[in-house]
Amino acid sequence: MKTLLIIYHSQSGLSQQLALQCYQSGLDALAEAPEVRLKMRRAQDADTDDLLQANLVLFIMPENFAAIAGGMKDLLDRVFYPLERANAQGLCYALLIAAGNDGTNCQRQMNKILSGINARAVQDAQIIYNPRDRSHIGENDKRICDELAQAMIFGLDLGLY
Repeated sequence: MKTLLIIYHSQSGLSQQLALQCYQSGLDALAEAPEVRLKMRRAQDADTDDLLQANLVLFIMPENFAAIAGGMKDLLDRVFYPLERANAQGLCYALLIAAGNDGTNCQRQMNKILSGINARAVQDAQIIYNPRDRSHIGENDKRICDELAQAMIFGLDLGLY
């Protein structure tokens, strides 16, 4: 079995909605990918073991002050050195960022930190720009989540990562 782990941090609820949309779409895709399982954890509840047991991680977070949101940064602070000591080679990941600015600095910071444990981005970050309405995700946002989750499930199933 291969595992896709969705880890999210949300304060306004927008990133949680993105995570739930990805999770539901991933569940739908599992019918065609029986060797893949799907897990979802809030960043504050995730730990090193969660990451070590995952083949692919989807990090979903808001951009705060043009940077990584505090809850996601807290996770990375807690797991970085244990993952480095465990020599966690081969961790693959993707990013989904809810941006109020442009998301690129958050993306750069995440990629830089994750490169320190030799994690590999498997696709370009998806940045959803929604500065005014942080109460709900739109139809285009749902489509992005659906396509991302399905691509990750099927990629795992095909052995791409």
